Formats: sequence, structure tokens, C-alpha cells
Amino acid sequence: MRDGFLTFVFCSSFWGFFFRRDRSGIQPRELGVLFQDLRVVGLGAAASYQTTFGSIFNPKAILENIRTLRQPPVRDILSGFQGVVRPGEMLRSYLFHFLEN
Repeated sequence: MRDGFLTFVFCSSFWGFFFRRDRSGIQPRELGVLFQDLRVVGLGAAASYQTTFGSIFNPKAILENIRTLRQPPVRDILSGFQGVVRPGEMLRSYLFHFLEN
């Protein structure tokens, strides 16, 4: 307690919750995820070019930069992807497996 206020320690509260849950015999819940038509997009590589000092003051370049900021060019990385992530598994492993094949 500091200046009349209780301090909250996240780590001890977090592990205390699990300890009390296990001691009470409460079974942990598990959740899997099913996804269909997953779409992953990213910024296109052409959008990340370095401007020169002269192009900073070019009116055409200024307008293009404003348009790019308002509507950034995106590129599909994955499209129409479907799958299941079971409890305890990570989505990352599925995506890497898909991209390798």
C-alpha cells in the first residue's frame, strides 16, 4: 500500500487465479477457431519508395502522396483461405505450411 492506495500486481494476480482454479477442480476451457474465405492484405512494395528532395516540392507528387495516404495501395497476400486452428495450435504454422506448398 502506497499513500493509502492499494497497488495491483498483475503477475501475482494472474498466477493466483490459475492456482485457485486448479485447486478448486475447475477444468480450463479450450477454444478452436474455424475460418473460411480468409483474406489477408498488405501494402504493396511499390508504395514504399523513397522521395528525393526535389520531389517534395513537386505539386503533382504532393497530390499523389495525399491520394496514397487516403487510399493506400493494397495487395492480396492470401485470398479464399480456409482452415481450422485447434486448441493449443497456432495459426502461424498453418499459414507457413500453406505458403511453402
